[in-house]
Amino acid sequence: MMRSSFLVPGGYGRAAKAPSGALVTIVDLRGRQAGDFVAVAAADVTEGLSGVETRRHVLSLYIKIGDCLLSSRGRPMFEVVADTIGVHDYTVPACDPTRYEVDFGVAGHRNCLENMAEVLHRFGVDGLEVPEPFNLFQSSRSFPAAAPP
Repeated sequence: MMRSSFLVPGGYGRAAKAPSGALVTIVDLRGRQAGDFVAVAAADVTEGLSGVETRRHVLSLYIKIGDCLLSSRGRPMFEVVADTIGVHDYTVPACDPTRYEVDFGVAGHRNCLENMAEVLHRFGVDGLEVPEPFNLFQSSRSFPAAAPP
């Protein structure tokens, strides 16, 4: 079994290939740090992990152990086999240069969309084709906390 690991520094992105059937483990080492996670199919990088298709499939805003995460073409890409956090967001798009400039008054700030586009470029993913992320370890609830179903 091939095994590799790497650290993703805050404010940057990393990309790696994972063969079909591989176990992909993502860990928030320091806590309280969200991570934007995207995936594309090796055979066709225009097919990516899809929050929309996954929500249609699991009929929930929450993902849980046993759920299948689907691609933009409705095909299985991942199965959640473990989750020690229990709340992740897959409804909010990645931050981009405009958001930092308009919402926060900060021009030229590193941002999630460009971080992902930068590292996915070597796999042939056009910057405009970066899938919407699964924001792991991020709760985007704007209402009182409740246990996910």
